Amino acid sequence: MAQDVANLILVAPATVALVLRACRGHMLAWLWRVGVLAFTAYSYSIYLFSVHFGPLFLLWVAVLGLSVFTLVGSLSALGAVLAGPGRLGRLGRALRLPGWFLVGAALLFATMWLGEILPDLLAGTGSASAAAWRVPSNPVHVLDLAIFLPAVAASGVLLLRRSRLGAVIAPGALVFLALTCVPILVTPFVAQARGAAPGWAVIPPIGLVSSFTSATGSNPG
Repeated sequence: MAQDVANLILVAPATVALVLRACRGHMLAWLWRVGVLAFTAYSYSIYLFSVHFGPLFLLWVAVLGLSVFTLVGSLSALGAVLAGPGRLGRLGRALRLPGWFLVGAALLFATMWLGEILPDLLAGTGSASAAAWRVPSNPVHVLDLAIFLPAVAASGVLLLRRSRLGAVIAPGALVFLALTCVPILVTPFVAQARGAAPGWAVIPPIGLVSSFTSATGSNPG
Protein backbone atom coordinates (compact mmCIF):
# COMPACT_ATOMS: atom_id res chain seq x y z
CA MET A 1 0.00 0.00 0.00
CA ALA A 2 2.86 2.39 0.76
CA GLN A 3 4.32 1.63 -2.66
CA ASP A 4 0.93 2.32 -4.27
CA VAL A 5 0.75 5.69 -2.53
CA ALA A 6 4.22 6.62 -3.77
CA ASN A 7 3.48 5.50 -7.33
CA LEU A 8 0.11 7.22 -7.63
CA ILE A 9 0.79 10.48 -5.84
CA LEU A 10 4.44 11.11 -6.73
CA VAL A 11 5.98 8.84 -9.36
CA ALA A 12 3.25 8.86 -12.03
CA PRO A 13 2.77 12.67 -12.00
CA ALA A 14 6.55 13.16 -11.93
CA THR A 15 6.92 10.94 -15.00
CA VAL A 16 4.44 13.02 -16.99
CA ALA A 17 5.95 16.33 -15.85
CA LEU A 18 9.50 15.25 -16.66
CA VAL A 19 8.55 13.93 -20.08
CA LEU A 20 6.89 17.25 -20.95
CA ARG A 21 9.90 19.25 -19.77
CA ALA A 22 12.34 16.91 -21.50
CA CYS A 23 10.43 17.32 -24.77
CA ARG A 24 10.94 21.07 -24.43
CA GLY A 25 14.70 20.63 -24.25
CA HIS A 26 15.25 20.66 -20.48
CA MET A 27 18.33 18.44 -20.16
CA LEU A 28 18.20 17.91 -16.39
CA ALA A 29 14.56 16.79 -16.67
CA TRP A 30 15.67 14.25 -19.25
CA LEU A 31 18.36 12.96 -16.88
CA TRP A 32 15.95 12.86 -13.91
CA ARG A 33 13.49 10.90 -16.05
CA VAL A 34 16.04 8.07 -16.27
CA GLY A 35 15.87 7.73 -12.47
CA VAL A 36 12.07 7.78 -12.44
CA LEU A 37 11.91 5.13 -15.16
CA ALA A 38 14.43 2.95 -13.32
CA PHE A 39 12.38 3.23 -10.13
CA THR A 40 9.15 2.39 -11.99
CA ALA A 41 10.73 -0.71 -13.56
CA TYR A 42 12.07 -1.66 -10.13
CA SER A 43 8.69 -1.22 -8.42
CA TYR A 44 6.64 -3.11 -10.95
CA SER A 45 9.16 -5.95 -11.12
CA ILE A 46 8.50 -6.41 -7.41
CA TYR A 47 4.74 -6.18 -7.98
CA LEU A 48 4.81 -8.84 -10.68
CA PHE A 49 7.15 -11.31 -8.99
CA SER A 50 5.97 -11.05 -5.38
CA VAL A 51 2.35 -9.86 -5.34
CA HIS A 52 -0.37 -12.42 -5.91
CA PHE A 53 -1.99 -12.62 -9.34
CA GLY A 54 -5.01 -10.33 -9.58
CA PRO A 55 -7.08 -7.99 -11.75
CA LEU A 56 -4.24 -5.47 -12.22
CA PHE A 57 -1.75 -8.06 -13.48
CA LEU A 58 -1.85 -7.10 -17.18
CA LEU A 59 -1.68 -3.40 -16.31
CA TRP A 60 1.43 -4.06 -14.22
CA VAL A 61 2.96 -6.03 -17.11
CA ALA A 62 2.30 -3.13 -19.47
CA VAL A 63 3.82 -0.57 -17.08
CA LEU A 64 6.92 -2.73 -16.56
CA GLY A 65 7.43 -3.30 -20.28
CA LEU A 66 6.94 0.37 -21.21
CA SER A 67 9.26 1.48 -18.41
CA VAL A 68 12.03 -0.92 -19.42
CA PHE A 69 11.90 -0.09 -23.13
CA THR A 70 11.70 3.66 -22.48
CA LEU A 71 14.60 3.38 -20.04
CA VAL A 72 16.68 1.48 -22.61
CA GLY A 73 15.88 4.12 -25.22
CA SER A 74 16.84 6.92 -22.84
CA LEU A 75 20.13 5.26 -21.92
CA SER A 76 20.95 4.62 -25.58
CA ALA A 77 20.68 8.37 -26.17
CA LEU A 78 23.38 9.10 -23.58
CA GLY A 79 25.95 9.06 -26.36
CA ALA A 80 24.61 12.34 -27.74
CA VAL A 81 24.85 13.93 -24.30
CA LEU A 82 28.38 12.66 -23.73
CA ALA A 83 29.45 13.95 -27.13
CA GLY A 84 28.33 17.48 -26.33
CA PRO A 85 30.52 20.23 -24.89
CA GLY A 86 31.45 19.55 -21.27
CA ARG A 87 32.20 21.64 -18.23
CA LEU A 88 33.63 19.06 -15.85
CA GLY A 89 36.84 21.01 -15.61
CA ARG A 90 34.96 23.88 -13.97
CA LEU A 91 33.02 21.71 -11.54
CA GLY A 92 36.16 20.82 -9.54
CA ARG A 93 35.40 19.47 -6.11
CA ALA A 94 31.64 19.97 -6.53
CA LEU A 95 31.44 16.44 -7.93
CA ARG A 96 33.00 14.83 -4.88
CA LEU A 97 30.12 15.30 -2.43
CA PRO A 98 27.41 13.63 -4.55
CA GLY A 99 29.98 11.04 -5.62
CA TRP A 100 30.79 9.99 -2.07
CA PHE A 101 27.11 10.16 -1.15
CA LEU A 102 26.10 7.75 -3.92
CA VAL A 103 28.82 5.29 -2.93
CA GLY A 104 27.93 5.61 0.77
CA ALA A 105 24.19 5.21 0.18
CA ALA A 106 24.76 2.07 -1.90
CA LEU A 107 26.99 0.61 0.83
CA LEU A 108 24.43 1.56 3.51
CA PHE A 109 21.55 -0.25 1.82
CA ALA A 110 23.77 -3.22 0.93
CA THR A 111 24.81 -3.50 4.58
CA MET A 112 21.18 -3.35 5.70
CA TRP A 113 20.13 -6.13 3.33
CA LEU A 114 23.15 -8.31 4.12
CA GLY A 115 22.29 -7.86 7.79
CA GLU A 116 18.99 -9.58 7.02
CA ILE A 117 20.36 -12.19 4.62
CA LEU A 118 23.51 -13.47 6.33
CA PRO A 119 21.91 -14.53 9.66
CA ASP A 120 19.36 -16.61 7.74
CA LEU A 121 22.09 -18.19 5.60
CA LEU A 122 24.26 -18.97 8.63
CA ALA A 123 21.30 -20.45 10.47
CA GLY A 124 20.45 -22.63 7.47
CA THR A 125 16.87 -21.36 7.38
CA GLY A 126 14.80 -19.70 4.70
CA SER A 127 14.69 -15.95 4.29
CA ALA A 128 12.66 -14.45 7.13
CA SER A 129 11.68 -11.39 5.11
CA ALA A 130 10.67 -13.56 2.15
CA ALA A 131 8.56 -15.73 4.45
CA ALA A 132 6.73 -12.63 5.64
CA TRP A 133 5.92 -11.86 2.01
CA ARG A 134 5.10 -15.52 1.28
CA VAL A 135 7.59 -15.66 -1.61
CA PRO A 136 10.69 -17.84 -2.16
CA SER A 137 13.16 -14.92 -1.86
CA ASN A 138 12.94 -11.22 -1.13
CA PRO A 139 12.79 -9.42 -4.51
CA VAL A 140 14.12 -6.18 -2.98
CA HIS A 141 17.28 -7.98 -1.88
CA VAL A 142 17.71 -9.53 -5.32
CA LEU A 143 17.15 -6.40 -7.40
CA ASP A 144 19.13 -4.11 -5.10
CA LEU A 145 22.19 -6.31 -4.63
CA ALA A 146 22.34 -7.60 -8.20
CA ILE A 147 21.50 -4.49 -10.22
CA PHE A 148 20.52 -1.19 -8.66
CA LEU A 149 22.98 -0.72 -5.79
CA PRO A 150 26.00 -1.62 -7.97
CA ALA A 151 24.72 0.86 -10.56
CA VAL A 152 24.33 3.59 -7.93
CA ALA A 153 27.82 2.89 -6.53
CA ALA A 154 29.32 2.88 -10.02
CA SER A 155 27.79 6.27 -10.80
CA GLY A 156 29.35 7.62 -7.61
CA VAL A 157 32.77 6.21 -8.46
CA LEU A 158 32.55 7.75 -11.94
CA LEU A 159 31.73 11.12 -10.37
CA LEU A 160 34.72 10.86 -8.07
CA ARG A 161 36.85 10.21 -11.15
CA ARG A 162 35.31 13.29 -12.77
CA SER A 163 33.99 11.18 -15.63
CA ARG A 164 31.49 12.77 -18.04
CA LEU A 165 29.49 9.53 -17.92
CA GLY A 166 29.23 9.85 -14.14
CA ALA A 167 28.01 13.45 -14.42
CA VAL A 168 25.32 12.32 -16.87
CA ILE A 169 23.99 9.29 -14.96
CA ALA A 170 24.35 10.64 -11.41
CA PRO A 171 21.15 12.77 -11.49
CA GLY A 172 19.12 9.67 -12.37
CA ALA A 173 20.83 7.64 -9.65
CA LEU A 174 20.05 10.34 -7.08
CA VAL A 175 16.40 10.47 -8.17
CA PHE A 176 16.19 6.69 -7.95
CA LEU A 177 17.52 6.75 -4.39
CA ALA A 178 15.18 9.56 -3.38
CA LEU A 179 12.15 7.69 -4.73
CA THR A 180 13.29 4.48 -3.03
CA CYS A 181 13.09 6.28 0.30
CA VAL A 182 9.49 7.45 -0.21
CA PRO A 183 7.66 4.11 0.32
CA ILE A 184 9.88 3.41 3.34
CA LEU A 185 8.82 6.74 4.85
CA VAL A 186 5.15 6.13 4.04
CA THR A 187 5.09 2.58 5.43
CA PRO A 188 4.87 3.50 9.16
CA PHE A 189 1.82 5.69 8.48
CA VAL A 190 0.14 2.89 6.50
CA ALA A 191 1.01 0.37 9.22
CA GLN A 192 -0.49 2.57 11.92
CA ALA A 193 -3.64 3.12 9.86
CA ARG A 194 -4.03 -0.66 9.56
CA GLY A 195 -3.43 -1.29 13.25
CA ALA A 196 0.08 -2.74 12.88
CA ALA A 197 3.33 -1.69 14.57
CA PRO A 198 4.36 1.49 12.72
CA GLY A 199 8.15 1.33 13.18
CA TRP A 200 8.75 5.07 13.47
CA ALA A 201 12.49 4.58 14.05
CA VAL A 202 13.04 4.35 10.30
CA ILE A 203 11.87 7.93 9.72
CA PRO A 204 14.95 9.94 10.89
CA PRO A 205 17.73 8.06 9.00
CA ILE A 206 15.74 7.46 5.82
CA GLY A 207 14.34 11.00 5.98
CA LEU A 208 17.88 12.36 6.18
CA VAL A 209 18.98 10.26 3.21
CA SER A 210 15.89 11.33 1.24
CA SER A 211 16.39 15.02 1.98
CA PHE A 212 20.06 15.00 1.04
CA THR A 213 19.40 12.94 -2.08
CA SER A 214 16.61 15.26 -3.24
CA ALA A 215 18.71 18.37 -2.61
CA THR A 216 21.74 16.94 -4.38
CA GLY A 217 19.69 15.55 -7.26
CA SER A 218 18.15 18.96 -7.92
CA ASN A 219 21.63 20.46 -8.26
CA PRO A 220 24.13 17.61 -8.81
CA GLY A 221 27.23 19.73 -8.97
